[in-house]
Amino acid sequence: MFDKLQLFEERGWLCACGCGKRAEHAHHCLIPNLKRFEKYVNTPLNIALVNGEEHVQQKKFDTDEWRKEFYRQNVLRYGQEAMDEWINSLPDKLRYRIDWLDK
Repeated sequence: MFDKLQLFEERGWLCACGCGKRAEHAHHCLIPNLKRFEKYVNTPLNIALVNGEEHVQQKKFDTDEWRKEFYRQNVLRYGQEAMDEWINSLPDKLRYRIDWLDK
């Protein structure tokens, strides 16, 4: 689980895409917010702080290209080992959600 306010304070209040706009949303970026798998998806390793216009209106972050970029950002932020541990902890039913990683 993550604390949204704490995540904003740790990372800053700017959109993760680099647009320079204020981030307003904590977006489940690598794997969507699936309620039955919340213990796996509600982690800072899966969350991008994004601007509402970029996220909601333009759906900018719903592409494999962005997921790869966000993954690279989190490798720099948390380390490859932490990202690998998280991915390896995912149940088989979520594995297909990270197919973009191998592309």
